[in-house]
Amino acid sequence: ITSVVLVPLIFAISILGGSAIAILCAVTTSYTRLKNRPQVEFLITVAFAYLSYFVFAPIPIFSEFISLFSCGFALAHFNDSHLSPESRLATRTLFKSWGWVAETFIFFQIGVNTSVSLHDDSWAWTQSVPVLILALVLMVVLRFVVVLLTCTYLNWFGYETLSWKEQ
Repeated sequence: ITSVVLVPLIFAISILGGSAIAILCAVTTSYTRLKNRPQVEFLITVAFAYLSYFVFAPIPIFSEFISLFSCGFALAHFNDSHLSPESRLATRTLFKSWGWVAETFIFFQIGVNTSVSLHDDSWAWTQSVPVLILALVLMVVLRFVVVLLTCTYLNWFGYETLSWKEQ
């Protein structure tokens, strides 16, 4: 099977698997009486979220990261309404904190790799400078275009009007 067929197949199967585990978690939290035990409800939600990763990790046709992301999206959509207010606050705080830690680690790692490469007089660094400059220019230009188009759309369809300074 070619990669043109295999990659979308793996992607679709992983999305279905992660979503199925999230729906199973939503059914579990909605049909059990756990509202008076927010600690258990919180632990079940976190356990199901990572169950989608660990169940599909040994199976070669699954992408465990895609199943984890799809499980997270489905949990946010289906399971959040079934949680008690305490569990909802705890899960949101936990996942936002983990997301912040992961993002900080990734940018720290990029900075360390860039600074190490900067002091290294290797061929790879001299070849990657134009690519880095192009990426930076494209990020700034595309950010400008997206903000401009989004604000124009919002202003055009009668949402709160944003001035050029606010945009």
